[in-house]
Amino acid sequence: MGKLGGFIGVFTFPFFMNWHGLPAAEGAVAIVSLLGLTVTAILLPEPKGKSLEEISEQALSPGEKIAA
Repeated sequence: MGKLGGFIGVFTFPFFMNWHGLPAAEGAVAIVSLLGLTVTAILLPEPKGKSLEEISEQALSPGEKIAA
């Protein structure tokens, strides 16, 4: 997902630069970064108080648990 974001960013940055200059381009990057931070904070499970084994089991899908 990160590579896709980088790819999109590289091609949209010149568009924002031509549209309203550097402030618009940096503003768009800041908004996307804050959106990414928010999504990560909401979707990432809290590991506090859990052992490495508990976190590893939680990350596996049901099909991977059977194979493991």
